[in-house]
Amino acid sequence: MLHSQTVEKMPRTRKAENKNLEVKPITFLIQRSSCKERRKTVLAKSFMELKRKACLEFKIDSNDVKFVLQDGTEVSDDDFLQTRPNYTCLTLLKQEEFYSYLPQQVKEALDTIATVITQNKRVFIEADEFVEEKLHLLQQLQKIIEKIVVSDEQKFADLRKDHMEWFEGLDYRYTSKKEFMQGNAQQRIRSYYYK
Repeated sequence: MLHSQTVEKMPRTRKAENKNLEVKPITFLIQRSSCKERRKTVLAKSFMELKRKACLEFKIDSNDVKFVLQDGTEVSDDDFLQTRPNYTCLTLLKQEEFYSYLPQQVKEALDTIATVITQNKRVFIEADEFVEEKLHLLQQLQKIIEKIVVSDEQKFADLRKDHMEWFEGLDYRYTSKKEFMQGNAQQRIRSYYYK
């Protein structure tokens, strides 16, 4: 008798669980290219729905597109999309297009400004007596940005020998980024136990 009651209750529990697994739509802010056009709001439950709706908004063929986050991470499946909060900004690109993340965009802007000022120095000196100081500050900013911008090879490099700058100031026992991050996470979790 007890066994039959348990069997009857199990299907009800599974139905309740399935209701909890219902996929809720997420609101995304879609832009066509980084900071060049206005963002459009798209509500979607799945990657395919997001792709279809975004392509309709921007009048692009949906067979030839990809989505990237602002850090350059490409988004291509439902599992990842469901982890994103509402109003996540995605950039819609054609397959042959590339996305430069924010530090790269800042670097390009500073390079352009420095080039214009350097090429037209005489005009700027006449207009502004502090142009030399401003140019010096601009060059310092460029150096800082160059430290932030990382090449694709270094982004995906895991070993110390492949990305020495990343390991500057860290203990020599760490031989990979993964090892360091794992050790750091373990330390943080241990600290929660001893508070």
